[in-house]
Amino acid sequence: MQKKTIKKVDGSESMKTLDEDLFISLVQERPALFDFKLALQYRSKSISKKLWQEIKTILNTSLSVDDLAKKWKALYDYYRKTKGKSR
Repeated sequence: MQKKTIKKVDGSESMKTLDEDLFISLVQERPALFDFKLALQYRSKSISKKLWQEIKTILNTSLSVDDLAKKWKALYDYYRKTKGKSR
């Protein structure tokens, strides 16, 4: 499994590493975090926060829920960018 050190928003490195493969699979199991085709009632802020908290608990990380959401956005944006270049 791939592990990388996460840089916090303030630029400092987290002492823990994040298993990105596990992180991605945990997010994929929760479509409300990424599938904007779902009705708003299934992806409200309160539901999203709860789902990110579940992921935080499973990963046993000191990163905040907001940091995890930002990490997901960064990974997703990178994927879309590299996918577009490969065409």
